[in-house]
Amino acid sequence: MYRLLIADDEELVRRGLGALLAREAPAIVVVGSARDGVDALELAQRTAPDIVLTDIRMPGLSGLDLIERLRDALPEAHYIILSGYDEFAYARRAIALGVEEYVLKPVDPDELLALLARIQGRIDAERRDRQARSTALRIATEQSVRRLLDGLDLPDTEIQSFVPSLRVGAAWGLFLVQPPHLLSGGRERPAEPDHVRVAAVCRCALPESIVVEDAYGYVCVLVSLESDETAPVAAMAGQLYHALDAAGLPAAVVAARPHAGTAAIGAGYGEALDVAEYHRPRVTGGPVFCWEVLPADTRADRWPVLPVGRRDTLLDAIAHGVEADAVRAVRALMAYAREHLALGAHRALWLELVVLVIHHAQGFGVRADALLEPGHNPHLFAAGTVDAARLEDELVALATRAAREARLLQHSGAPRGAIAELRSYIEDHPAADLSINTLARRMHLNAKYLGEVFKAATGEPLGEFIIRVRMRHACELLAHSSLKVYAVAEQVGYGSPKHFATMFRALIGVSPAEYRAQRGVGVRG
Repeated sequence: MYRLLIADDEELVRRGLGALLAREAPAIVVVGSARDGVDALELAQRTAPDIVLTDIRMPGLSGLDLIERLRDALPEAHYIILSGYDEFAYARRAIALGVEEYVLKPVDPDELLALLARIQGRIDAERRDRQARSTALRIATEQSVRRLLDGLDLPDTEIQSFVPSLRVGAAWGLFLVQPPHLLSGGRERPAEPDHVRVAAVCRCALPESIVVEDAYGYVCVLVSLESDETAPVAAMAGQLYHALDAAGLPAAVVAARPHAGTAAIGAGYGEALDVAEYHRPRVTGGPVFCWEVLPADTRADRWPVLPVGRRDTLLDAIAHGVEADAVRAVRALMAYAREHLALGAHRALWLELVVLVIHHAQGFGVRADALLEPGHNPHLFAAGTVDAARLEDELVALATRAAREARLLQHSGAPRGAIAELRSYIEDHPAADLSINTLARRMHLNAKYLGEVFKAATGEPLGEFIIRVRMRHACELLAHSSLKVYAVAEQVGYGSPKHFATMFRALIGVSPAEYRAQRGVGVRG
């Protein structure tokens, strides 16, 4: 749809143009018709038209003065001068104001319709470009936020560029929202519209927030605060909870302790994840607050204590299925904890490692029920244990099972069934988000492991397979449909027609237009 405003002091002209557009250009909606420049200015500011079709000489405000007033308010609008005056002075000023067309009265209807069709094409291109820029910015913002959730420090310039609503050095609030499938303990991603609705409700409830989905299917909400007091965070959590309830979405809300400075976001996220995983907030009864559930000594400054290299040693042992290495890694981690942490913080670290081991093993296809005894609740176990040795033995047993199960799965050929399922999904959904992280979450596998298993099973890197499938679909659409190239690009998962054309030429050897021409396919207007 294209919104058009008519400004002309002749009523007959206004009516004639309106009737012509209603009859011959149904995609154009006349949002206003003004008899003078003053009315036109007020109408344009209220209706924000895509196209302004205006006479030059009008009472109150001339068409050129109207355009000059609107340029700042409506920078994306397109302007057409419609006038009976073919004077160089008018044309020169119109060009200076960025007017795209200067049409003399009496207007030829076919000429005007052709002109409007050209402008519609420009508007379409601009909308696609804005959408592509918006998508790129959203992706960059989400990537930056996920790095903050992972506990990585970001340069202030990156935060200011991609996450400007999180003011550098300011306090922040963080909320984890559990969609319905996680409340029941499942890991399968829900139907896309339901999951998107959860995120959309969160954005509406807290308009200034940043909303992303984390690696485990939770919706994470970040918002800047004036201070690190808990009262405003509790109020915001209530807003989220009641907005989701009113929308008919049985989702629970976990609020992290507020802190100042983006460097502590990873810590708050870790605490909220602990609570979400092991306390299983109820759908009824309101939001859950980390500062009420977790002990006071599980504060943010204890999260960076564990060196990353020690943690990665444990994860590598599980990934390679080496039980002895997993045991040694756990013993080393627990020795470090005994030396540096009090018992309360020791328990919190133990819980962090339990979550880490379970999620890492799940990335290789290991089921959580293969790692934990029926009815076993790690959080309750930690809360009731005053013996650090018992915590260590429990973690040793968990890591040993994780390494063993990962090894058995990797040698059983079980992932091949998942690869066949994945190939079918990619073939059937070329326009979907096929990034390796999204596919890995869909298959409940570790992203790196998925890439390795796919290549081992098929002999082809996953990324190359996706491109090949998309290009095959593109060739079929170009050869057997009259869709325009940008529409074909969208149908096969490319938001940017330029990037699509570059990839197509690199793989097929000719441009999309040349490929279509070779097959004699025409394109409708």
